[in-house]
Amino acid sequence: MKRQFFKNDDNKFIIATVPKCASTSIKLWMYQVQFGEKHGGGVCKRCNNNTIHACVCLGELNDHEEVARYPYKLYSIVKDPYSRILSTYINKIEDGGTPSNTTKVYTIFENYMKGLGKEIKKDKDTFGSFLKLVAVGTPGLSDENHIIPQTELLAFDKLSYTHVGRFETIGDEFEKIKKQTEIGFGLPSKDKTKGRPTPTNAGDKLDKYYNRENFDLVNKIYITDFTNFKYKMR
Repeated sequence: MKRQFFKNDDNKFIIATVPKCASTSIKLWMYQVQFGEKHGGGVCKRCNNNTIHACVCLGELNDHEEVARYPYKLYSIVKDPYSRILSTYINKIEDGGTPSNTTKVYTIFENYMKGLGKEIKKDKDTFGSFLKLVAVGTPGLSDENHIIPQTELLAFDKLSYTHVGRFETIGDEFEKIKKQTEIGFGLPSKDKTKGRPTPTNAGDKLDKYYNRENFDLVNKIYITDFTNFKYKMR
């Protein structure tokens, strides 16, 4: 697990990013806040690192104890646990296994399915098998940033947040953040900038992937997220 907090000293605020919760857009926004110009998504002309995710110019903090030392406003955006884990599954498993997208998550799950004599399919059963591996605390899955509960990733029980908004209403949420931080512009448009992941539209696919067992597994894995961020369990 790697926590990511980005601070702006001029306007005295910190924003924590959560994978699958507009984290790419937020990092691009923070770059513009910091330097008064857009990043572009490619190689950073300041640090020469490839894509916004590798950029080291954003004032990144990784330790919640360090974050707590700043008397700054603190923000983040979270997502409905059902669609967040499904989005991760689609991106890393269904779209995985290619030369450009074979992650540790894919390899762990592929080996597990081979051991069961099963193929990876786009159905409820395969998604359920993935959830079961996460639920038992499989190393490399349950502690991976795209999968770990948002509560833990944000150190929510250890930090005092000014506002935690919802991805589902991110436009309204960022209007609040803009106003409170006195930043005059919002998130960048969803274009095809290098480094921006392809949308999975997981929120529109719940019926295809969820049955009662899968809902129950997610309820168990992400109980703290449902409780802390007031998402309704199914």
